[in-house]
Amino acid sequence: MTDVSVDLKGVHPTPQAGLHKVGELGAQGVNELRKFVQTGPQAVSAVCVLGALLTILFCLIDLILDASPLLVLLNVYGVLFGGLGLLLETSPPHCLPTKCTSCLTGLQEQLFSHLKLLTLLWGRGLFYVWLGLIQLTQLTALKLILGVWLIVCGVLCAGMHWRARPM
Repeated sequence: MTDVSVDLKGVHPTPQAGLHKVGELGAQGVNELRKFVQTGPQAVSAVCVLGALLTILFCLIDLILDASPLLVLLNVYGVLFGGLGLLLETSPPHCLPTKCTSCLTGLQEQLFSHLKLLTLLWGRGLFYVWLGLIQLTQLTALKLILGVWLIVCGVLCAGMHWRARPM
């Protein structure tokens, strides 16, 4: 049997110190739970990632096929905000070189620092509904389906926020 001894010289445990430590651990647990709830289930995140990828793909295709100024502007917005959606929902893959990973991580930190609304599920929900409405304005079959998909993503994110709140 191993002897485990702890040197308690200079340590004077008191009930107040114990309560303080319990309070710190409780606060840390609440913060971790809040982080978990705010990231949302993986399935919804995967649906949002797919929506962001499809937004980028369809908008790039439309940029190649259509040169009207308004549609070019809407499709450029679609590519940019689809990329923003990817940054929101994914973490940089570990297969990238360290320099790329640190750059993407830095972008995410800047995004979350300056656009705090997007760190909350209801804020992401608004973002996806807005992006879906932009896609609906283009009135093509693929964009209509994509717009509805993104709006559903937004409703799911907002719904998770409201469901996670204590009554």
